[in-house]
This record gives sequence, C-alpha cells and structure tokens, in this order.
Amino acid sequence: MSFQEIIGQETAKKVLQNGLRQQKISHAYLFHGPAGSGQLKMAQNFAKALVCLEKGVDACGHCIECRKMEHGNHPDFLLVEPDGSSIKIDQIRELQRIFSYRSEAGNRKIYIIQDADKMTVQAANSLLKFLEEPPAPAVAMLLTDNVQSILPTIRSRTQPVLFTAVDPKQMIQMLADETSPLSLVRCAVHLVSDPEECRKLLAENWFAEIRNEMNRTT
Repeated sequence: MSFQEIIGQETAKKVLQNGLRQQKISHAYLFHGPAGSGQLKMAQNFAKALVCLEKGVDACGHCIECRKMEHGNHPDFLLVEPDGSSIKIDQIRELQRIFSYRSEAGNRKIYIIQDADKMTVQAANSLLKFLEEPPAPAVAMLLTDNVQSILPTIRSRTQPVLFTAVDPKQMIQMLADETSPLSLVRCAVHLVSDPEECRKLLAENWFAEIRNEMNRTT
C-alpha cells in the first residue's frame, strides 16, 4: 500500500506528505472524520513512510523496514485497539512500558490508537502525560470518527488531519467494473465512506441477502 493507492483524502495526504518532504514530523496527529473514511489505512502507510529507508514522501515498499511493517513485525510500531468496548488504562500503561526503550537504530517509535474516542477517562489522562513527555522520540496517530469525545487537552496537543467521505459517484465509478452487481454497489456506497470498506461490505453474504429481500418487498 502506498499513498498513490489511497483514493481520495487529498487534503490528508498533502498534510502528511508535506511533513515527510520537509522532515517536519509532529509528535502527535489526530486523524478525524466519518467512519470508514480510510484513517487506519492512511495511518499505516504514513507509519511505513516514516520508517522507510528511502526517506521520501511515500514508502518504497521493498526495503527491509517497509517489509517488516507489511508483515506486522516491526519492533518500533504498535497498534492499540479497543479491548472490548473501550481502551483501558492498562493498555496505555503497556504502551508506555514498551516505548520507554529507545529503538536500536535510534529511530522514532510509532503508535496508532484506533477508536481513540473509546479510551476510558483514566486511559486518556494517562496518554496525555505520555504525549507531553515521551521517554523516547515517538510519533502518535490517534484515529476517531467522534472527535468531540476526545479530551480537549489531547486535541490541543495533536496536529489535526481531517478526513472526509469519498464521493459516492467516484466510488461507483471505481467499483462498477468489479464483480458485484451495480445495484449492490449503489447501495453500499451510501453506507460506508471508503472504497476498501465498500468492498468488504459487498463481500458479506448478509448484505446481498438483505438487499435482495428489500427488492422483493418493495
């Protein structure tokens, strides 16, 4: 995956690639926008570009650092996701423990917090301290579709990166030549905000069954 393969989100790409081009990387970013707008995909690609040995505005995809990221075993990268319905303080403490050690190569450590709005109050307060004073060079990416639920003190300490819903017409044009019936595609693009999420939805048997049932009853 590269920035070029991500459809839409040109504003978000510009913010991140300008940082890479100028070597001005924020210590923390807040990716926010509608659910399904490709935030995680963008964050993972940005993380890969940050560790890439080519040091360009996109990940090369073939150096050893890129391959580690693609295989999910890069020692300086961590993805934090909700444990059940929330992100708990123990998860943030474990993040802090892992990131208390500098990387062997002296590079930045990178972490993504998926659904950052689901942090408990204790977890959010613990993260706030970590954002302000990381023990080693680090880049944080907090992802949310509910930015107002993020503590104002956290929002003020992160660089916002806005995501928007991809134009449904653009997604229909992209997906029309693929295997799903056009009627299903037209329905799916109004339920999710990203082509990849749309493909996942179209691959679900239940989605086609519900659509067919709706057609029979109307």
